Amino acid sequence: MPLPQTKSLRRRRFGSEPDFCAEGARIAAELSSADVIDINMGCPMPKIAGNREGASLMLDPKRASRVISAVVAAIDRPVTVKFRKGYDSEHVNCVEFARMCEASGASAICIHGRTREQMYSGLADLDAMAAVVAAVKIPVMVNGDVTDLASAERLLEYTGAGFALVGRATLGNPWLFAGREPSSVEEKLEMLRRQTRYASEVKGERVACVEARKHAAWYLKGVRNAAAWRQKANDICSFSTLDAFCSGVSADCEE
Repeated sequence: MPLPQTKSLRRRRFGSEPDFCAEGARIAAELSSADVIDINMGCPMPKIAGNREGASLMLDPKRASRVISAVVAAIDRPVTVKFRKGYDSEHVNCVEFARMCEASGASAICIHGRTREQMYSGLADLDAMAAVVAAVKIPVMVNGDVTDLASAERLLEYTGAGFALVGRATLGNPWLFAGREPSSVEEKLEMLRRQTRYASEVKGERVACVEARKHAAWYLKGVRNAAAWRQKANDICSFSTLDAFCSGVSADCEE
């Protein structure tokens, strides 16, 4: 199967060249206080997978192995690898890929129970994740369809994995980790403000507020007139416009 290509072949790299990845890992380790460096070989997005990186590395296990080995050799902390069930329904190789990761020096792995072709649709394959857990001796994290504490417990029990990762279900819903629902629209809006201000400490006000537009759309789930407010979220560009937006949503919900 030929590897997918993007329309543009600009030399933008996300992680498929061993030396490039090793240097990136060294920089990340030096600049951060992270205890672990993770290599994402499961990203399905076209600009990444279409550039022979991310989930496309599952089509090239030998290159993936060289990347992992290079990163492991470059840093003084554990390296983990995330990957998917496979690239598509004709290329399901998660068990073999898991063994390769272990042999290449990964300290732990994470398996998302969908193929790249599925993106985030359909149901995660529990049997595929369980097979990965049984195939290796290193710790395994499982990912897919965790929407609350109960679903996380079911996933761990079925697969035998030691850890469950939560992804898209947390968007606009950090209360998931506390096992509860937000108490009000006001609580949602206050969390949006807090999240944006935290982000601004690293990225600056302008970037944090522009990024808040998509987060606002997630926090608006279930809110009155959500579709209209999602459109208005595109005007957020500063703390003052964010506050005005939140005040508008609050007032609308009180009518």
